Amino acid sequence: VPRTVAPAAPASTLLAAATPPPPAAAAQGATTTAPTANLVVLQVGTGSSPCACTGDGTPTEDPNCKYNPSRSGCTWSPGCNWDGESHFGGWCSGASSCVYTRGETACLGAAGSGCHWVPATRPLNMTAEEEADASGAAQSLTAANDANARALAEAT
Repeated sequence: VPRTVAPAAPASTLLAAATPPPPAAAAQGATTTAPTANLVVLQVGTGSSPCACTGDGTPTEDPNCKYNPSRSGCTWSPGCNWDGESHFGGWCSGASSCVYTRGETACLGAAGSGCHWVPATRPLNMTAEEEADASGAAQSLTAANDANARALAEAT
């Protein structure tokens, strides 16, 4: 079954801390001084924040959404959406407790608490999500390998 692929969003840059694995020399008992963290450049989608993950835009939105660089992590987080996409088909809005509610049924069940359901503005693009996850994993692996190689070079 062919899947529709949306055009890729232009990438922006986000810096994230990554802890490299210990150098091989240290694992063999040699004493070395290796860096404990490095800055890793990650390519993520664009949006109102460095990531394309956002909350619902209201004062009670989940403030953590804008820090989620993972497309799938975002779309699986209640209250968050990736450029209008969500695995839940939308998100719960209203009181601050509403944004953590998963799914339309639970949200509508909490309507007495001021919650209301907001349908997703775009259909979920699984192909783009899978490609973003694969790209992010490859970037993380490359960054870890590069950091390890630098640490080994500095240790010798």
